[in-house]
Amino acid sequence: MNSLKRRFYKNQHLITALILGLLLRIILDISLASSGYYYGEDSDTFYRLGLSWRWALEPFFYVGHWVPFQFWLNGLIFRLLTPIMPFSTMFIPISVNHLFFLGSLIVTFRFASHLQGKLAGYFAIMLAVTLTQDIWTTYSALSEPIIIFCGLVIGLAIYEIEEGICKNEYRNLVVIGFASLIASATHFIGWFFAVFGILYLIVYAARNRFRLLDSRKTLIYVFVALGLTAAFPIIWMAVNYIKFSDPFYFLSKASSYHTYFAVESNLSRFSSTFQAFIQYEPLIFVAMIVSVPFVGWKKTK
Repeated sequence: MNSLKRRFYKNQHLITALILGLLLRIILDISLASSGYYYGEDSDTFYRLGLSWRWALEPFFYVGHWVPFQFWLNGLIFRLLTPIMPFSTMFIPISVNHLFFLGSLIVTFRFASHLQGKLAGYFAIMLAVTLTQDIWTTYSALSEPIIIFCGLVIGLAIYEIEEGICKNEYRNLVVIGFASLIASATHFIGWFFAVFGILYLIVYAARNRFRLLDSRKTLIYVFVALGLTAAFPIIWMAVNYIKFSDPFYFLSKASSYHTYFAVESNLSRFSSTFQAFIQYEPLIFVAMIVSVPFVGWKKTK
């Protein structure tokens, strides 16, 4: 009991920030539902739910446009819970997304509070909770909340290694590998995380080459992390080659769904993205500008 109390008091700011953040997000979700808002990306949401439900009825290895981790996860929960009681097909994926969103809030608080103190952690939580893009993707049962969580975990693990504040450096290496694995199996954006993770691990190995030669344990952990990070892209391309005789078949399939991008110049796409960023995320845009002078400044201990 005393141990539980100590743990609570140690993390009381994090717990308080999470409760406040989740209450605000729930209020925003309820207001969206009561206003008649449906799920923003109807075709995307419907297709993902359909694949998840199909997997729940008969598990299979999906090969196609989208990578399958979210289908497996939601499908598994559908399969486990359906015999107990009926669930809305939207309730489960939205709940799963909010769990990953909760994980992202925890990582965000740890980042901000370590850099600038507890008050910055509270501000970061409130900012993350009110991001319109995140509200939309989480509420629409899309896959972005999962890869955002994975990206934040990778960033925190690397930050702790570089700052020398991690309790177990080997654990952080494996965390980078697992987070990259889940991200790359969830969305093709996650493949950028995997590439970044591989590059970081190579730099880490080169920087610690003498320790690698002297310590078999360090060498094993680096290879395990590299294997986890690269595993899914390699498996996915191998399966595409076996099934379609083209390891990059999924890219041509994806590009056929987004041909409208091809008619715009790079400058046009960049300007429209920048315009949308200012229009839909004004709060974070202002926060970025205000925070620039503080990026290199560390809190005096």
